[in-house]
Formats: sequence, structure tokens, C-alpha cells
Amino acid sequence: MDKFDIGEFIRRLQITGDSNYLSRMPLYECIRHTLQEMIICGEIPDGCHLPSDKVFAKALGINHITLGKAHNELRKRGLLVRNRARGTFVNSPKGEEISSTGSREKLVSIIFDDVTYGTFQSELFVAVHNGLVANNLEMLFSSSAGQADTQFARIRLMLLKPNCCACIVWSIMSDSQVRELMQIKPKSFPLIILDKEYPGIDCDSVRYDSFDAARKVGTYYVKRGYRKLAFAVPSRKKEFVKQRVAGLRSVLRNPRELELIYYDNGDTLSLDKYAEIPIVTANREALNWLYQIWLRQNGKLASSNLIQVSTFCTRNELLPPLPVLKVIFSSEEVGDKAVDLLVSRLHGDQSNYQIRLIKGIIHEPATSAELVTK
Repeated sequence: MDKFDIGEFIRRLQITGDSNYLSRMPLYECIRHTLQEMIICGEIPDGCHLPSDKVFAKALGINHITLGKAHNELRKRGLLVRNRARGTFVNSPKGEEISSTGSREKLVSIIFDDVTYGTFQSELFVAVHNGLVANNLEMLFSSSAGQADTQFARIRLMLLKPNCCACIVWSIMSDSQVRELMQIKPKSFPLIILDKEYPGIDCDSVRYDSFDAARKVGTYYVKRGYRKLAFAVPSRKKEFVKQRVAGLRSVLRNPRELELIYYDNGDTLSLDKYAEIPIVTANREALNWLYQIWLRQNGKLASSNLIQVSTFCTRNELLPPLPVLKVIFSSEEVGDKAVDLLVSRLHGDQSNYQIRLIKGIIHEPATSAELVTK
């Protein structure tokens, strides 16, 4: 029965407290989280005798009530047991309690940012599923419900105590979170990050070539005599579209001629000033926002008052009835390349981290007259 190392626990707790998502938690939750992680990972062994509440609380510089709340949560989870005469002991989960159904050697964790009604019929999901099946692998699917902290915590625990052989994640995590994951990731554990770019962080990733796609849009308009562009994006997404901004600016004679429109729900826009300035929308959400404004300001569809507008999308996205210049990405290709990269890693490929880019294909809009007559 190994002795509990209070000094090591305090060091880990301080690191935990600095973490973005845990710094907002109550202190007892930080203590609970750190103890739980160390128990599950085997850093605090099964049967380990914890210090008395009085000694433990004093070492942490807290009162025994705060420590007691953390201990109570862990007892509810079955990770601690208390004997009135002897004290508190660790009760590590058995292997079958922390593993998932299926063989760990064949199980691949697939983590999406969120789930909608169409998720399981999407090209990406189907491509990943079929690719894994073709390689005799199984899928363990989960959603982060749009919460970056949830996604980070789940993957971090997975890397420290793997219950599968690899992971593919549609990432919504911050740079600092991914950097920490790459520092603790076992070399033999493939982690494939989809969609998002992390400059300066070495990792395997498959993502849309947003710079190239935006450059194609910008080139399209510049060749038609436009010298200024506008770019509309939801405010909460501004950190995700830096490559698209850079791509648009790269083709303008004066990069400052790109107007950035960051909006929140409920915001509006006067479209009169954009009669001669094409508006590039970051995604379908931004396009729908623009379309609703257009309807409120113009009423019905008429070829005489349509604006030049473009967007980035996948093949099956439903777009509003505007003459939209589209750069279409194949999410099926994302899935295929992600599985291909993962399988190569599982088969022993230890080459440098790879970035596989998916090119978008530009589709010119239908004419205004075609839309009006529909």
C-alpha cells in the first residue's frame, strides 16, 4: 500500500488550477477533479491510505469542510471508501469499469463538436464509419455538446488512461488546450484533429484549405473589377476564420480594402452600401443572417436589388434562395483522409506529424433571373 504524496498532489492541484476550464470551478471541485484523475490514471494506487482530513486540509491551506465536499463527491463515484476507525482509502476502478464495449485494440474514439438530427447521415460520419469498418476497427462515438472544455477534458483523460487505440476529433479546443494534449499524448496513440488549424503546434490534422478557398473567392471578384470586399462572420467565430481573412486579403491590391463584419444575434446591417461591394459570408449561418436582413429590407426577391454574395459550404448544406457564389468542400474526403492517416499511424508510421488539406471547388451562382422565375 503506497504512501500518499501530499507534495505531488499540491503540485498537480496548482497546475490544474491554472487550466482554463478548471480555473472557473469552486476549489473543492478542483480538488475532486485532480484526485479523481490521479486515481483513475493509477498515480494514486488502489488501497492507498489518504491523510486524515485535518492533516490534508492543513497542508492544502483550506478548511476541512471544503476538503470534505471533495471527498464526498469521490465516495459517491466509488473512488474513495471511508472507515471511521481507520480513515479514507482509495478504491481504484477495475479495468472493466473504465473500458468501453469492444476491444481496446480495435476501438477508435470519434468526437464531434456537437450532434444534430442529420449527424449520423452526414457524409463525414458515414465516411469515417465505413472507413473504420473496412479496416476492421470499431467506433466509439461521442459529442462535446459545443463545449471546448468538455472536449478537452475527455481527450485528456483518454490520453492519460486510454480505453481505445486512437481518436479522431472535430476540434473546438483552444491553442493552449491542444498544446497540453500534445505534450501528454503517448507517441503510439494516434490523435487526428479535424477542421481547425493550430499554428506552431505539431499535430496530425485534416482540414479544409480555408486560405486557398478564400483566395479563390477573392480572385473571382477581383477579375470582375471589384477592388473592395466585405467579410461577414459571427462574432464568436472570429478566431476560427483567420485563414479565410488572410486568403481574401492576399488578392486585394490594398489588404485594408477588406471590411470585416462581426455580428451577434439580433444585429442588423444596411445593405444599400453593399450594392457595389460583394459580401463574403464565413458559413451558412452568416449567409442565413444576411438573407434575413435582405428580406426585411427588400421584401420579395427581385433581380434589380440582389447583392453579390458568396459562402463556404459542404455539398449537402441547404442554402437560402440567393444567387450565391459557393466554394464547396467535400466532408466525405475529410473522413476518408482522417481514417487513412489514422490507419497508417496504427500500422507503425512514425514519420513527422502530417497536415492533409481538403481543397474547395468554386461554383458560380445561378443568375438573378433564374432565381426570380423559380
